[in-house]
Amino acid sequence: MKSLALKNIFILIIILFTTNISKASITIDSVSTIKSSCTNNGSARVYAKSNPVSTLLYSIVAGPITSPLQNSTTFSSLFPGVYKVRAYTSNFDSTESTFTITGNYQLPNFTLDGINPTCPFSNDGSIKVVVDSSLGLQPYLYSMTSPYTIPPSATDSFPNLNVNSYLIRVTDACGNY
Repeated sequence: MKSLALKNIFILIIILFTTNISKASITIDSVSTIKSSCTNNGSARVYAKSNPVSTLLYSIVAGPITSPLQNSTTFSSLFPGVYKVRAYTSNFDSTESTFTITGNYQLPNFTLDGINPTCPFSNDGSIKVVVDSSLGLQPYLYSMTSPYTIPPSATDSFPNLNVNSYLIRVTDACGNY
């Protein structure tokens, strides 16, 4: 009886060592990217496949930001930089690929050209906003936040001003100021 049990264990061991346990083969064919024209509006789409065919999961494991596992092949709200994406099968076999989100967005900057009123009590002064067009993303909106509130508009001048201190805001197409 003991001999039969040992024989069965030996057969089981042989079966375990001769069984072909295969891992899925995953290939990331490419990653297409869209430039980040604002602070973090770049995106990437991963094109991957597995053999045998399996549902794939994706995550960004390195870069300016990382992301948890997701079943979508698209990542959005990405900052410019170099990223590493990992594709997983349901058995957590995985492969990685590196991609770059380009972009050189910088916050808008501006100067003010003011013309003082001709007399202390007159309201013939004005402010013209001069934006550095190499910064931010056009179009720009101009607003006054103090001492009066003038809502955002495409007009870069504020006429009919009296003597006072004024706060001007320039907002770019990304919503930054």
